[in-house]
Amino acid sequence: MRKESKILVVDDDPLVLESLYQVFCDDYEVVLASSGSQAIDILQASDDFDTIVLDIRMDKMDGLETATKIRGINTEIPIIFYTGYPGDYSETKIQREHQPFDYVVKNERPIRLQRAVKNAVDYHRLKRKRGDLRQLAREQFGMVGKSQAIMNVYRTIEKIAPTNIKVMILGPTGSGKELVARAIHKRSPRSQKRLGILNC
Repeated sequence: MRKESKILVVDDDPLVLESLYQVFCDDYEVVLASSGSQAIDILQASDDFDTIVLDIRMDKMDGLETATKIRGINTEIPIIFYTGYPGDYSETKIQREHQPFDYVVKNERPIRLQRAVKNAVDYHRLKRKRGDLRQLAREQFGMVGKSQAIMNVYRTIEKIAPTNIKVMILGPTGSGKELVARAIHKRSPRSQKRLGILNC
């Protein structure tokens, strides 16, 4: 079964790659790269990853140089630096120059990296979905807007439309209550049935 999210794990130690594959393979589609240059080749072929776990100390092209090249391909994918040598690198400098999603030390408990990856994947998928939701709202529902408030409305429509719960839509005249009702109906299992509009 195809996993919903895809992550790239980059490390020049085959034992680390194998262990991280085992940690994440149940939840994500995991692609492994044993060098920075291999990671770049993979991303140039397809950059549809939700997160990259990137070792810093690697031969030839280290993680910092790799991260710079990754940003040249795709600026949106969250990068989590994963290092066994935290004292060798300035976290402040890394944060300033590379703006990673997170920075995890290898001797921390695995749950720390698992949590970082989950947060990064959720963040990236939400960011991508914002654009999808805006397009869907504009094309199918005749709704426009990209403020945080209207994004919350779009997300609520997507969340409740497939359910059978009763919904009350409140708001002043002209705020788009009927548009929201039509959007919920269109995304619901009853979308092929008639929607009755009663003006009270």
